[in-house]
Amino acid sequence: MTLSAKILELIPFACCHLNEKGIVDYVNAQAELFLAKKRTELMGFNFWEAFPKWKSTACFTVVESALSEHRTLTHDFISEVTLGWARLTVVPESKGVILTFQPISGLNEANDPDWNTNAQTDQFSGEMPSEYEARYR
Repeated sequence: MTLSAKILELIPFACCHLNEKGIVDYVNAQAELFLAKKRTELMGFNFWEAFPKWKSTACFTVVESALSEHRTLTHDFISEVTLGWARLTVVPESKGVILTFQPISGLNEANDPDWNTNAQTDQFSGEMPSEYEARYR
């Protein structure tokens, strides 16, 4: 196991890599738990065939958009496995795309139906807008 693979095994959130054809070629231990599938069920298989329901969700759209726009995107959603909010981060790279899934806990932007993660991130100035500050204090 390479040093990079060892490090990815230790990070406290789910991480996987899909090649340019959507085939899973890396899954860390946390991804097995978060996705409720063993590596052997994912490695070498098309991610969207392993999770066919996801193809009709915003998660699929975000992955496709990140790839076509060549930029990192995030999307908050409710996980069917954890039954809680999670944040998908999609990072395109030369040989495919890196997907990370992190649970979201506590009162935060995921609780606000008007929240647009990408727009808010792109426009973040370092200060919380007054309408959010009042809501989250």
